[in-house]
Amino acid sequence: MLETAAPAPAGAAGLTAGYLGAAVLLGRVGLAQLRAAGGPSARLADDVRDIVTETAGRVLPAGADAARGELGR
Repeated sequence: MLETAAPAPAGAAGLTAGYLGAAVLLGRVGLAQLRAAGGPSARLADDVRDIVTETAGRVLPAGADAARGELGR
């Protein structure tokens, strides 16, 4: 549907952004439930949050550069 109104790379980028947004939302809800459970579950939620934050800090800049390069063609 997006490809009828936008070029294929822009349509793919839009779909990818939607999937990533849904994954972030579901991840936050799951971590909130773990944190609310307390004890070891709360510690696990904190560990997962820290790992995801660290990984996103490395991956997102590279992905943004790749997207800019692809859209700049």
